[in-house]
Amino acid sequence: MIIFLDSLDQISPADGAHSLTWLPTRLPLNVKLIVSSLPHLFGVLDTLLKLIPNPENRIEIQPLGENIVTR
Repeated sequence: MIIFLDSLDQISPADGAHSLTWLPTRLPLNVKLIVSSLPHLFGVLDTLLKLIPNPENRIEIQPLGENIVTR
């Protein structure tokens, strides 16, 4: 099972949602959780990096157009 949670920076800050304490830190072996957040908004990305300290478990996606090769 794969669960996608896109744009965590856009969730309501009500009830401390930006602290991400509701996000599970351990998952069953057959479950993958993919989350996304923009940097610098409400500290969500910084919180995610603290929750997922192992860099092997994260992938940083560059904004579109930054890696364009011109010929």
